[in-house]
Amino acid sequence: MLKATFTSLAVFLYFGLAGQSRAFFLNENGLLLQDTAVACLCSTVDSLNQAFETSDPEPNQQSAPQARGHYIEFRTTPPNALADMKAGVDFEQFIKRHSPQKVDRDVIIQKSYAWLNNTAVTQFTYLPYNQNFGNRLTSVESPYDGTGIPDLLRKSS
Repeated sequence: MLKATFTSLAVFLYFGLAGQSRAFFLNENGLLLQDTAVACLCSTVDSLNQAFETSDPEPNQQSAPQARGHYIEFRTTPPNALADMKAGVDFEQFIKRHSPQKVDRDVIIQKSYAWLNNTAVTQFTYLPYNQNFGNRLTSVESPYDGTGIPDLLRKSS
């Protein structure tokens, strides 16, 4: 029984190696690739090198100023909303007091500048990262510092 097992293993090993030897054989140029494939690869690498040399990548990459927060939208300006923000009223209490039209929790807020009618204006955009949109934010470590957008607008102007 042991002799039959070794014989069958030897036969399977031989056929396995023989099959692999035909899969990877050396061409006339001594490589696994044919001359036409090598020429094609050379031209591809040359064109990539030329494109890289002619492009001018910006060496100084900077991220846009951004923060974590909540987006709140009102139909009209509620009285005392700014005073409540400055006083540091809890977010849930603020929502109950002023009943906004729209609330998007947990968004990434980006501050940027634009020209509007020959005037520099500050604009804020936001990107949701909660479970509804499939984005995740993994580097949020600091809590909300209580700074509202009206304060940021006042500082930038």
